[in-house]
Amino acid sequence: MSKQVKALAGWCCERCGVRNNEDEPDGTMLTVHHLDGNKWNCEWWNLAALCQQCHLRIQSRVVFKRPYYRWNWETMKPEAVHSLWLARHVKGYNAWLLTLAPPDALNLELLPLDRIEERDYSREWPNRPPTSPTFPTPAEGR
Repeated sequence: MSKQVKALAGWCCERCGVRNNEDEPDGTMLTVHHLDGNKWNCEWWNLAALCQQCHLRIQSRVVFKRPYYRWNWETMKPEAVHSLWLARHVKGYNAWLLTLAPPDALNLELLPLDRIEERDYSREWPNRPPTSPTFPTPAEGR
């Protein structure tokens, strides 16, 4: 299953975009992270291909089902903002949850997602050359 997750990510880290490198002990080998922390939950939305460094960076810091809010000064309201790599997993979780619930269920605990923002995580690792993100950005229109 881990090979499928990595192949779907183009053999690059979903977060920083670095290419998988199993030959060098430099933290660029891909791992599969269970976003909700449950190792038995192998739903596609719960599995993220991350390099070792990004995996360690988000382990115990990113709580998948906790909404992340940022204040929007234009609307004067909080909005749930996720990075591009995590937003696709949030969308997947919400779609999956809707398939499990009856159509008239009103008490679904969907994860909020008001806005997706692009972030460049490649600069977190100074010894790496710059990389491009694995998934198309909204500006690319794909």
